[in-house]
Amino acid sequence: MDRTNNETSETSVRTATDYEKVSRRLGHQVGTSIETIAETINTALSAFVTESSFAVVKQLLMPVVNDHLRHIGTTRVQPPPARIVGPIFESIRCCRGDPFLVGLLGKLLATSMDPRIREKAHPAFVNLVMQLTAVDVRVLSVFRRQDSYPVIWFYTSTCSEMYSHIAECAGITNIDSFTISIDNLTRLDLLSFVVPHRGFSDKVKKLAEEPATIARKDRIAECRQETVKISRAECSVNRLGKMFIEACLP
Repeated sequence: MDRTNNETSETSVRTATDYEKVSRRLGHQVGTSIETIAETINTALSAFVTESSFAVVKQLLMPVVNDHLRHIGTTRVQPPPARIVGPIFESIRCCRGDPFLVGLLGKLLATSMDPRIREKAHPAFVNLVMQLTAVDVRVLSVFRRQDSYPVIWFYTSTCSEMYSHIAECAGITNIDSFTISIDNLTRLDLLSFVVPHRGFSDKVKKLAEEPATIARKDRIAECRQETVKISRAECSVNRLGKMFIEACLP
């Protein structure tokens, strides 16, 4: 029993030492004092802080964080909330070979430490990042330019197909990948399809009359050997999607 207690005590001492080392080094890396972030980091990383954990963080996340925070001044950098940094550090262990995901998580961590925009760093965004692909992010990036895009849906008795300029604006040529991305982003409630509002209906009508749209409709009719119906809509970024774009996208 005494031996077990001693071993537990020794483990606690080693863990506390690890906390101190990680806090000191992370504080140095982001250009702020240990005091401002030590408590948050210690709490958030209590389950797995080790030398190797910090080495991974330093190698993967710190370059991204520093890049986004270098312009705001070291005295203004805030400690990241435990509900943000904890899940990020858990997730980063699965992303060592994926610079795309590392970039998104690093930007989210930096956002949570930037007093100008830190309220946009929602804890749910860590989980959302882990459910995205590079194609998803390219689609979302298009909605930085405008909130909505006109969409035409083609319907037959056996299929439905979407046509818009979103894929073109995002530089995506693989229609299957684009369609899957749209499905995923609407599933995550980052994008949605709505009936065009009055001021937007002219844009949808213009899209419906474009030669490329008509050609797409004719192709589907020929392939399916049946009448093709169309439905007009607009694809819009939701409020959560706007926050995600600002908080996570490079």
